[in-house]
Amino acid sequence: MLFFTLNNVIDISALSFSFLELMLRSMSIVSLNIANLHRWVELISWETAVDEQKFRRDLQMSDVIYRYISSSESGFDCPKRTVFTQQ
Repeated sequence: MLFFTLNNVIDISALSFSFLELMLRSMSIVSLNIANLHRWVELISWETAVDEQKFRRDLQMSDVIYRYISSSESGFDCPKRTVFTQQ
């Protein structure tokens, strides 16, 4: 399992998508709790956002990550459910 904590702050919007894919694959993840990933991004972004636009960008990036990882091409085992709400 992959767990994100507030002690390991990463600005997801600053990371390239290919780097994220490489990082996730290199860790041999069997299961990824996507709801926790989204909540983590939401908490970190809200506390560190310069403005609402950056916050929304971070949420969009977490949605992109979710859609890719939950796709059959990714090879990851994760829930096939939508946990993100775009407002």
